[in-house]
Amino acid sequence: PADIKGTGVLTVGSDTTYAPAEFRTSSDKAVGYDVDLATALGKKLGLTAKVETANFDSILTSLGTKYNLGISGFSITNERLNAVHMVSYLNGGSTLLVKKGNPEKLTLSNLCGKKIAVQTGTVQQDDMKSKFDKECTAAGKAKVKVLPLNTTDEAITRLTTGAADGVMSDQVQMSYAAQQSNGSLQTISSSYGRSDYGIAVAKDDTEFAQLITDAV
Repeated sequence: PADIKGTGVLTVGSDTTYAPAEFRTSSDKAVGYDVDLATALGKKLGLTAKVETANFDSILTSLGTKYNLGISGFSITNERLNAVHMVSYLNGGSTLLVKKGNPEKLTLSNLCGKKIAVQTGTVQQDDMKSKFDKECTAAGKAKVKVLPLNTTDEAITRLTTGAADGVMSDQVQMSYAAQQSNGSLQTISSSYGRSDYGIAVAKDDTEFAQLITDAV
């Protein structure tokens, strides 16, 4: 579109606290595979990609005004498809991060009454109510004690300090967190909710969404 082409810049909103998809180095440079994807898209379109740090739950509502695209590990859901266009680029799923040895012996079927940290605005937060609480109620058990936090890093900190029993998030991110923990954290052996991740484009930018699809 002329208004984007005229700037020479592809502005991308991203929650850069979500390694290895998007995070910042010690020199404050945005890196990660989502950043690589944004850079490649910009090059394909003859633009310079500019990745701007944003709160995860603010990105979609800022498309078309503040950001041209949202690339931030967004799972494609019906709710999001009602609000924005989404261009799929990655298959994913969700799993649980726990302390080494899994001292609480957590699985996907025994989270009732446990303290589980999630990032605000994620599908995992929604799943706590629509999936796990529903299963707990049906079994006559206490609901999951959900701890919603602004970033996944904060959720992991709650786990390491003992304030949470586990962190529910995307499988790729949790596996990476375990690898970076010097052996203090691990993921459980199972996952759920295989889904696609998508690049978000404003709902009224149908033509631009198709261009992004072609570029991907």
